[in-house]
Amino acid sequence: MTKAHKLDFVIVNNESEALFLEDNLIKQHQPPYNSLWKGDNSYVFIKITKEQFPQIFLTRKRNKDGATYIGPKRSTQSLKKILQYTRMLFQYR
Repeated sequence: MTKAHKLDFVIVNNESEALFLEDNLIKQHQPPYNSLWKGDNSYVFIKITKEQFPQIFLTRKRNKDGATYIGPKRSTQSLKKILQYTRMLFQYR
């Protein structure tokens, strides 16, 4: 705390936004004492494309392509299970 220069607050709407913001700020500022998410452990999103037959898959990059993105989430395994269960129920491609 003795090396801190200033303290800022950012108000967000939910926990997912807070985690996403924290991850981006850590990567941007590279603080020496907060190294938990410094690596390339980016968040995972579920992407639903805007096609005649939409595709649903996991991605780590959120593009401005008109697709619907659900997330961000940290756990890839839990999202894979969710997609597996939804494929069993709805049998999409």
